[in-house]
Amino acid sequence: MIRSLAPKVRGEGQPAEMDTPKEKKRKCVPSACVACRKRKSKCDGKTPACSSCAAVYHTDCYYDGDTVSTKKRPFEDGAASAPADTQAIGSITSMLRTLPEDEASALVRKIQGCQDLDALAKSVDRLACQDPNHPIRHRSSSHETAVPEHPGGSTFYGSTSTLRFRDLDDDCRGQTASLRADSIHESKPWTSVTSDNDFIEHLLRLYFTWCHPVHPLFSETHFYEGYRRADTRYCSSILLNAILAFACHYSDRPEARTDPLSARTAGDQFFAEAKALMNEDERPFLTTIQANAIMSYREASMGRDTTGYHRIHMSMAMALETGLNLNLSSNPQSRAVPMDVEERKVTFWGCFAMDTVWALCTGRIPTVQNAAISLDRCSLAARPEIRAWAPYSDDSNASIVVHQSVNAHNYLYYLSTLIEITNDMLFMFFANKETIQQRWLMRFNTRLEEWYRTLPEMLRIPGDLQNPTNRGPILPNVLLLHAMFHTCTLQLFSFSIEAPFSVEPRCLDTDQRPDEICRRSAANITELVKVYRRDWTVRRTSIALVHSLLWACFTHIADLPSPHAARYLVEGMYDLRHMAENHPIAGEGIMIIWLRSEKLHKKLPDSALRI
Repeated sequence: MIRSLAPKVRGEGQPAEMDTPKEKKRKCVPSACVACRKRKSKCDGKTPACSSCAAVYHTDCYYDGDTVSTKKRPFEDGAASAPADTQAIGSITSMLRTLPEDEASALVRKIQGCQDLDALAKSVDRLACQDPNHPIRHRSSSHETAVPEHPGGSTFYGSTSTLRFRDLDDDCRGQTASLRADSIHESKPWTSVTSDNDFIEHLLRLYFTWCHPVHPLFSETHFYEGYRRADTRYCSSILLNAILAFACHYSDRPEARTDPLSARTAGDQFFAEAKALMNEDERPFLTTIQANAIMSYREASMGRDTTGYHRIHMSMAMALETGLNLNLSSNPQSRAVPMDVEERKVTFWGCFAMDTVWALCTGRIPTVQNAAISLDRCSLAARPEIRAWAPYSDDSNASIVVHQSVNAHNYLYYLSTLIEITNDMLFMFFANKETIQQRWLMRFNTRLEEWYRTLPEMLRIPGDLQNPTNRGPILPNVLLLHAMFHTCTLQLFSFSIEAPFSVEPRCLDTDQRPDEICRRSAANITELVKVYRRDWTVRRTSIALVHSLLWACFTHIADLPSPHAARYLVEGMYDLRHMAENHPIAGEGIMIIWLRSEKLHKKLPDSALRI
């Protein structure tokens, strides 16, 4: 039988809790007396003397009248007037951000002699309402940081959000309105580093000769239109300074360097201004995305990988924030014109290619996975126009003119196709939860070979690399495209040489072993650099070609003491030494080769000791 529990019963049979009445809870004391605060004892707050001082300690009891109550916050004294003052300060701050420089200075002088900020804010608002063209009338009625409304669309915040889409014209309209006064033809130039327009034009021509065809990030035509017309839609001070900073690496003029005797200081002055402008305004405009990508490659060229990673990650994050990775054609509410859509494609695929190429060269995971992209690649030109390309330099005496039929869109289309394969390959290597299997490697090899077979005639290299007879000069971007293909093949099979497979590491569809494929790919990369040196010299080349040559040299070291490997290795080290004038990281690559040979216990050729 189960008995219920009952409270303990005392003599009279009453429960224990009924013996004494329940004590009342002690009141909260707003302020303790001075003596109790010093003793850290309880104080009931009675006057003229508390119970502790009168009955227990027998001390003098007094209260400090200036002490603020423990339940009263200091800001409660001005709580009534705070909303009005805060609103006035916020309104005046918004005015200072919106007004032109001369009117803002006049407003600051009024603030210095004003006692009533609320009245001053109302008077300025009253004047703005009377003038329909006043800048204050165009600012948002809400706080400055509020997100502006864009009727008829939605904006993408992050890579997966579908809240709202912000069209390109809406992105750039605010930038154009706020930076219109930054025109080169008006009070403020594009850059404050130099006022020599001829030197700026010289650096721009160097960039669009050697950098832009290899790593296209925007339309050259749109950029020059914005630069000439002082339109910040496709040109901005941040983008121009970033371009000039990278272009200085391709110039030998003393004014291109902070220290005329040091090539490592080339472009430092323009890069410093680009960073300062970036810190002032980091909004994800199209030109800011492009500038970050260019600045990241300059940092990679200088051997500063940490800041370079930061820049390219920032560029890709801004691209995702503005929805550049998404297809506009699937959004019926989009109001972007075809020209803007193509510009967005060039910018995103150019940044995506830069990030993936750098990840391939340094052995890391790209920022964005290929599966997160729904944007179509750049459209192919049905009839590419024939354009003349000349190797422009400081002396501007081009003896070779190449008539090319491949434009930036066609080149970027096939480059982005190769980059998609490379992106999947890198995620298989560095972000795969399962053990890599041999059939995966062969699947990627099939994709790479299929890409190579589908290259158009304009992007192919005629004849044999080792037999350059009856062949004219080859464009730098075509040479780099083939170098990236061989670098992908080299890294794909160099991993399988040491990978623990259950079967013999031999290609499934050929009789070639992976080490044989690696040696052939490394030899092709070295021959491509040799062709580049013969046609254009390696003084002005891409940073990606430096890393491709370095990977080829690693394979040549492993193949020592083969005579062919020794010859290729010496040629590669000589090329790296000459590339170091443009890209200082190439000079560090020579030291890496020495360390690699010591690690593998390989003796370098005697001719390599003189490099």
